[in-house]
Amino acid sequence: MISPSIRKPIEELGLHGVIRALETQYSSNEFDDLTYEERLEHLFITQVEEDRNRAMTRRVKQARLRFPNACTENIEFGGERSGHKKLLLSLLTGNWVMKHLNAVITGASGTGKTYLANAIANALLSAGYKVLYYRLDDFFKEAYKKQTLDQYANFRRTLLKTDLLVLDDLGACELSGEQVEILYCILEDRYTECSTLITSQIPFQDWHAFIGSDNVADAILDRIIHNAHKLPLHSKKSMREKFGKIALEEDLKESKGE
Repeated sequence: MISPSIRKPIEELGLHGVIRALETQYSSNEFDDLTYEERLEHLFITQVEEDRNRAMTRRVKQARLRFPNACTENIEFGGERSGHKKLLLSLLTGNWVMKHLNAVITGASGTGKTYLANAIANALLSAGYKVLYYRLDDFFKEAYKKQTLDQYANFRRTLLKTDLLVLDDLGACELSGEQVEILYCILEDRYTECSTLITSQIPFQDWHAFIGSDNVADAILDRIIHNAHKLPLHSKKSMREKFGKIALEEDLKESKGE
């Protein structure tokens, strides 16, 4: 048992992983033959692992992904996606985020844009990057809310501290002039400072016409498209159907206690 004189200062330092590791050492004879340094190593490794796990849990919670369990194992690289495999694997490494580049994923409904964006986001969360996910309509609602509460400046600063901002489903609804201005301001803030990933049903070449307002559209495209990795998806098979089946299978396994 750990004596109070040892436990108290360790708790004051917030090293709860060290306490748990010490309790393990006291209760198990498998540590009896370890040297003093080996025991210390076990204590600190346990603390570091717990710190990393807590940080990861916090990042995942803050990211608010639509598919928090999205992973590359469920992504098919056959067919037309085989040509994108190298780029997809590169996006999972996070090197593009370190260089403050962007990514754009386009494709019809059901091609797996959102799932793929979430899988990329998950990989980057695991690598230690800060991520925020929004459906674009929810993003504008959040921006309006912050403006109403006079917190818009803080909102923009928070976004600037985010390594990757995922804006999902550009083109699902028409953009108002105010929304176009908000989008421009956010992309201007992030340009060469942090990375943005946008998904859209609209092909790249039609973005200018969709955004409208020629000058602002030019400015937005300059800040997102021209330094972005582009992944056009054309899968004939509905990835939404596939991921739905995966979710049902996982639910059945959990209900059976497997």
